[in-house]
Amino acid sequence: MKYFIDSEFYEDGKTIDLISIGVVTEDGREFYAVNKQARLDRVSPWVRDNVLKHLPSYDDQAWMHRVDIADRLRRVLFNPKNTEDTVEVWGYYADYDWVLLCQLYGTMMDLPKHFPRFCMDVKQLAVMKGNPKLPEQGKDGKHHALEDARWIKKAHDFLMEYEQPPKVASCANAAVTEAIYLGEGALREAIKHWKNVARLEYELSRQPDPVGALIGAHGQDMAEMRVNVLETLLRPRRDG
Repeated sequence: MKYFIDSEFYEDGKTIDLISIGVVTEDGREFYAVNKQARLDRVSPWVRDNVLKHLPSYDDQAWMHRVDIADRLRRVLFNPKNTEDTVEVWGYYADYDWVLLCQLYGTMMDLPKHFPRFCMDVKQLAVMKGNPKLPEQGKDGKHHALEDARWIKKAHDFLMEYEQPPKVASCANAAVTEAIYLGEGALREAIKHWKNVARLEYELSRQPDPVGALIGAHGQDMAEMRVNVLETLLRPRRDG
């Protein structure tokens, strides 16, 4: 069973704490909770303006203590009917979301037995498929944990059906492999290099010889795809 998660949070570079969490399951079940113990007085102006406005009124049943959120998730949602069913968790830029989910239970040793010890990432799946344009998400729903979790499932389902051209797959995988071994400075230099290659290939594509023009156009397409993937890998995660 696949579970699509999103969270809203505040952090200061040392501490990260949960504000709200949304989960959507592969079979259509949903869960949404807001952390009663969150220190909302400590959030950044950005979180105040973009996240807190989506929270329900304080008398809403979605407000729970951390222990109750963890218990509900374990008993109601992350509780496979078939003990052999694998729990597969997906997020989008999921690093912080996964840490926040795990922290509800304490240490890694305290996680429920059937929990995985890692999270799948829809963004990584997108990069590996050539970084196609994902389904639109309405602006009104962004930074609401449950609305975001619904969109993550939608993006995942789109990517699972998406068939990329072979040349895109090869180029995207090469760019990811390249980025793994590069620091940020070297990654920026690589982006600059491939942008120059794209410009040179563009000039070749303008020549009168049809074969040479075809080779140039193909080379430009490959270089631009590489730039696109590398820039995506360089881009930092949003706050919240």
